[in-house]
Amino acid sequence: MSKEVKALSGDAKAIAANIMAAFDAYKQANDQRLPEIEAKGASDPILDEKLRKLDHRIDTLSLKAARPADGADPVETREHDAAWSRYLRRGDESGLAMLDTKALSAGTDEQGGY
Repeated sequence: MSKEVKALSGDAKAIAANIMAAFDAYKQANDQRLPEIEAKGASDPILDEKLRKLDHRIDTLSLKAARPADGADPVETREHDAAWSRYLRRGDESGLAMLDTKALSAGTDEQGGY
């Protein structure tokens, strides 16, 4: 049985490298903290804060790595966001109606269109 290795894009490689660097820094700080806890019964608050910041950084990078690649057209996304915002703020449905018409205009009867 072999492991499946997926190719990473340039951004994914950079994110993975950042996660590993943050994790290594976290391990080093935690390795400093453990003997303090064993000897004194408590750890340095500054070191605890450093670990909290590193933990937050690792979580943020992990979430960023888990997001799918953005394949949406930014112009269409902005157009849809603006229409949705107008509908929520003023009740103006004209922008959403235009986007719905545009979405329904593709296809033939054989493909399930109208």
